[in-house]
Amino acid sequence: MEMFKITDCKDILVNLSKVIIANKAYLSEIDGLIGDGDHGINMAKGFSIFKDRIEHKDTLSLGDGFMELSNVLMGEIGGSMGPLYGSIFMGMAMSIDGKEELSAKDFSEMLNSGLANLQTISDATLGDKCIMDTLMPAVTTFSEKQRRKCRFDECLLGASTAAKQGAENTKMLQAKIGRASRLGERSIGVLDAGAVSCSLILVCFFSGVYDNLYPFNLKVQVPVTENYP
Repeated sequence: MEMFKITDCKDILVNLSKVIIANKAYLSEIDGLIGDGDHGINMAKGFSIFKDRIEHKDTLSLGDGFMELSNVLMGEIGGSMGPLYGSIFMGMAMSIDGKEELSAKDFSEMLNSGLANLQTISDATLGDKCIMDTLMPAVTTFSEKQRRKCRFDECLLGASTAAKQGAENTKMLQAKIGRASRLGERSIGVLDAGAVSCSLILVCFFSGVYDNLYPFNLKVQVPVTENYP
């Protein structure tokens, strides 16, 4: 059975920070088309704080890293996305507490725990033109593939593809929640910034997990996305 070792995931967590920081301007640009225009600024602020706090550590478990990131996003950045993302990372951290490695089933449960924890504070769902349009397809796809006994890498690739497609799909959706909902049909034709940042995070995370599982495989199947799309 393929197992993802989570006792030292510092590099994966640093890369999550880098991908958001690298897309700070882009995320704020698309957010400014139908929102406040501060999504990239706030997200980059939170992930920069997190990166500064973990870079000096010799090792960092995935669970501890996710909990620290959750605390930063919930307590130290502005905007509405801090609590939303914070709840996701907290839910995932709680799911893997005390574990040293994850099977594909454990990984599926971790993703579902993050989604479930977000749903305790948000009524948003698929089709609302928001973070859920990325997160829900990614979680569902990984879970469905895992239940069909697909290989870990196949689950990761499927979830990564679903995340990217989910974010892209928001371009043709009408916003139903948040400030953008007041624009009605004028919100159609623009990507949702939260869905895009979620795609960046998930694709980068899944890529890091893939590299952890298959360190000597030169064929990259889940590419790191530093700039979207």
